[in-house]
Order: sequence, then C-alpha cells, then structure tokens
Amino acid sequence: MPRYPLVPAALIGRLAISTRHQGQKIGGALVIDAVLRASRADPAVFAILVDAKDGRAAKFYRHLGFQPLTSRTGSLFLPVGAAPWAGSPSCARTRATTS
Repeated sequence: MPRYPLVPAALIGRLAISTRHQGQKIGGALVIDAVLRASRADPAVFAILVDAKDGRAAKFYRHLGFQPLTSRTGSLFLPVGAAPWAGSPSCARTRATTS
C-alpha cells in the first residue's frame, strides 16, 4: 500500500464457504461483490484488506489479485481500482445483480 499514515480501507472480516460448496467459485463471487460494493462506498475506500487464516486462504486471495502486506504477516490487500477482473463480462453481471 502507499506510504501514507492513513489510507481508507475496508476489511473482509470472515469469508468461509462450507466444504460441501467449495470449488464452485462462490468465494470468488463474494469477494468480487465486496470489491464492487466498496468501489461505490461513501466514503470511498482505497483498498480491501483480508487476514488469511492459513496458506490455502492466502493462495485463494493471491489468485484474486491480492498482494501481501509487508507490515502484517498473513494480511493481504487489493487496491479497489486495480482489481484484475474489473470490466470483465462476469464482473458486469455481478454488478447488475448486486445493484
């Protein structure tokens, strides 16, 4: 993240999918929805933060474009304006259903 003393950010506190429903891209859809909502938030946020509970969770977030925070082990961030899937057709469909 930029080297500013205060940067507005949103934290995804807990994200879990039951083992029965894992692998169906539900978690990714929930993260995309959170980023889309954050991009429309007032006040605006610069980034989404997550605290990965383990290496598997960190891999999931990195797959979505999150980057590790050097100042907090296990924490990752995604600048709202830099989401790698922004503008994709599936993102537009998610935007239409969450509005």
